[in-house]
Amino acid sequence: MQKIIKIRILSWLILACVTLWLLYMGIVPGGHIVYSTNLDGDDFFIGKLTPTERVQYEEGAVAIIGDPAYFNLRTPRPFDRAILTFKYRHQRINGGFDPIIEAGVLADKVVWRYDLKPLENRTIDQLLLAWDIIREDDIVLLQRNRTFDSLAAFLESTTSPDRIAAYNYDPQKEYLLPDYEAQCVEERPCYDLPVSLRGSYQFYTYVKNEELDFRFTFLDLNENRDGDPVDIFLYYEDALIESRHLDDDGVTSDNREKSEERELALELPNLPEGVYKIEVRAGGDIITGKIATGQSRLSFINKVELAKAGGKYITLWTDSRKIQATTVYPESLQVIGAGDDELEIDATYKQFELALDRATTSDPQAIFLDRDGLILSGDGLFAFSPEAYLNPRVRRVNGDLDINGKGIDYVVARYAGPAIKGEWHEAQAVFDLKRAYREDGKYGFIISIPGLKTDDETDDAVLVGGIKVELLGVTLWEKIKDIIAR
Repeated sequence: MQKIIKIRILSWLILACVTLWLLYMGIVPGGHIVYSTNLDGDDFFIGKLTPTERVQYEEGAVAIIGDPAYFNLRTPRPFDRAILTFKYRHQRINGGFDPIIEAGVLADKVVWRYDLKPLENRTIDQLLLAWDIIREDDIVLLQRNRTFDSLAAFLESTTSPDRIAAYNYDPQKEYLLPDYEAQCVEERPCYDLPVSLRGSYQFYTYVKNEELDFRFTFLDLNENRDGDPVDIFLYYEDALIESRHLDDDGVTSDNREKSEERELALELPNLPEGVYKIEVRAGGDIITGKIATGQSRLSFINKVELAKAGGKYITLWTDSRKIQATTVYPESLQVIGAGDDELEIDATYKQFELALDRATTSDPQAIFLDRDGLILSGDGLFAFSPEAYLNPRVRRVNGDLDINGKGIDYVVARYAGPAIKGEWHEAQAVFDLKRAYREDGKYGFIISIPGLKTDDETDDAVLVGGIKVELLGVTLWEKIKDIIAR
C-alpha cells in the first residue's frame, strides 16, 4: 500500500513539475528566454527557412541558394528585444561573390518593410585589414589615410560627400543646392507626376524659400477585403515632423470595383531650406492616380511600382548600378532600354536584372519603357526627368561599390562583423521588438543576401549551421507593478 502511495505521490510531483514548466515557458516570468536550432529537424519555436525554391534541406546541411530567405519565431508572449545569432559559412564552387548578409525583423506588414541589421559586409571586412580604424561605441570610421582623430571631428568637417561612403549609418552631412530656385512662384502646383503609382513609395524633395506643397489623389481597387488606409509621413533630417491620414473607403468586400478618387494634401509653409523625405504608406490596393506639387525636385527611393493605367513611352532616370524589373501583367511584357543595353521582360512573376554601365559617369542614366505596369527597383534613386533628379545620400557600401574607382577616402558604418570560429562564421544582430509586427504569436524574420541567385548557373550558397534567438522583456513582477500603478 505504501508503495502505491509513493508511486502516486511521485506521479503527482512529475505532473506538477511538468505543469509548472509549461506555465513557466508560457509566461516566461523572468522576462528572458533563449531559443536555438541547428535546423536539422522541426522546431516549435524557430520555423524552417523558406521558400523551398531558395533553401535546400539536405542531410547534415541547410543551404540558402537564393535571396532572400525567411523564418518565423513563435513566442509565448511579446518581448522588447531580440538578439539573433546566425551561424553560417560560405560555399563558393564556381567563382562566387563578395556578399552582404543582413538579417531583419518584419516591422510593417502593409508594405512588407523589414528592420534590417548587418551580419557581414565583405567590403568593410577587407577595409578593416588595410585602412586606418577609429572605433567609437558601435560606430567605425575607416580612413584611407588618417586625417581625423575622432568621429566627431570627421562629422563636423566639410568633407565632400563624394569622398564618403556609409553603411548602416547616416553621417548627417548637410546637403544644400546653392543654385536652386523655386520654379512655381505665381501659381502652385505647377508639376504633375506623369504616371500612376501602386502601393507604398518614398521620395526626396527640396524646399528653399517656398511652401512645401503636395496634393495626392488616391483610389482603392478593392481587390482584397483588408482595410486600405493611407498614411503620409514627412521627415526632415531623419525626424518625423508632419503626417497625414486617409481612412479606408469603407468597402469591406473584394468586389474589384474602384472607389471614387479622394485627395489628401500636404502643405507646409516657412520650412528651412534643405532636403525632405516623404513616405506614402499604403497597401497594394491603393493607386496614386496623381501627384501635383510645387516642388521641382522629386527622386523616388530604390523602387517605383508603376500602376497599369495605360501609360506608354515612359522615361525614368536613375543612378542605380543595377536595376530589377518585374510585372504581373502579360500586357506589360516588353523590352526595356538603358543606354546601349536592353532588358527583355518576357515572363510574368519573374524578376529580371540589368547591370548599368556607370564606370564613366555619375549622372543619372535614362531608362525607356514602352508601357506601364512594371515594378522597377535598384540600389539608387529614380526620377521622371533629369531636372527633377535629386540625390542627397552619400554612397552606400554594397557589393557593387568600387571604392578606389569612385575616389572614396572615408567609410563610416555601424558595424561589428562576424566572429570566425573554425570554418564557421557567427554574427549577431539586435532588434527592437517593440517596433516589430507580431501576428498569431509569431515574429517574421528575413535573411537577406543580395546577389545570391538560384538561376545564375553557379553553386554559390550560404550554409547555415544554426540560429539562436535570445529574447528579453519585462518580468512578471514588473508587469504586476505596472498594473498596480495604473
